[in-house]
Amino acid sequence: MTSGRFREGTATRLVGADPDRQVFELADDAYGVTRTRQVRVEHGADRMVVRDRAAEGTLRSLWHFDPALRLVSQRDGVVVLEDGDGWRVTLTQHPYAGQSVGTVNVSPGYLRTAESVTVTSGEAPEVLTVIVPGAGRSWG
Repeated sequence: MTSGRFREGTATRLVGADPDRQVFELADDAYGVTRTRQVRVEHGADRMVVRDRAAEGTLRSLWHFDPALRLVSQRDGVVVLEDGDGWRVTLTQHPYAGQSVGTVNVSPGYLRTAESVTVTSGEAPEVLTVIVPGAGRSWG
């Protein structure tokens, strides 16, 4: 959420699930307003589709990636990352206006830190994110 004060310890709830279709919906009120995340995993198509919504106001969606992945390209809401062996993952968001890519330190294990690529969506009442592993096109 882009407004409101974060209330630490607020539980996230599973509010819907269709395990046969690999669709799950989660919700929380950590910022004083309900925000939901619907996740659909498509193993056959090898992609994950995530829809984040705010009941009122706006939100930003934040994604952290494996520290082994490095930024290859970013353009018009499409972010392509790659590991040292040439394996790629593509993230695309709608709306993409205001999207930013940066790095932060994460803890991949006990007493260890590593730099990780992060993608933050633009501010919107709803953000649709599609992640496709093993695919990617970079722009020069």
